[in-house]
Amino acid sequence: VTVRTKTGHGSGFFISRDGYLLTNYHVVGNSSNVKLRLENGETLNGKVIRSLKGLDVALIKVDLNGFTASPFPMQMNYAPVGSDVYVIGSPVSERYSATVSKGILSAYRMIKEHRLIQSDATVHSGSSGGPLLDDRGNVIGITRAKAMSDGEVLEGLNLFIPINDAITSLNILLTDKPL
Repeated sequence: VTVRTKTGHGSGFFISRDGYLLTNYHVVGNSSNVKLRLENGETLNGKVIRSLKGLDVALIKVDLNGFTASPFPMQMNYAPVGSDVYVIGSPVSERYSATVSKGILSAYRMIKEHRLIQSDATVHSGSSGGPLLDDRGNVIGITRAKAMSDGEVLEGLNLFIPINDAITSLNILLTDKPL
């Protein structure tokens, strides 16, 4: 999903059939409403339900049902370092929506007080909020940003929020029922 705001765009993904999706706080900012563009070209209105600036996550709801939800691992265990991972997003421009890039899970890092996943999978502006997938297609993280040092962007060093941290911090209750 491409998430449109007044200042630009980011990415997101559905976590339930009944219209809940995740993205980054920095994508939605203080907005209470956003526009969503689906891969089939359909545009929907979304309402920001919850967000946490510190972890950089946001939960959006659309008033429709029947979406294909992104799968989560059966167990919320961490994928091992060295695993293949994939990022899906709308980098640079909406015309590049649903771009997939592949990399490896490089490390788990503590940055400030947050645990983050590090990968060399390519991300660009507009990829923020998209899913990080394991080699089975399960969402294991949310694209956050390229790493920076002294104001310089570090290429090939990208950071992702672990999905279980996002789910827990936003108080989302996952059920055993099919999403």
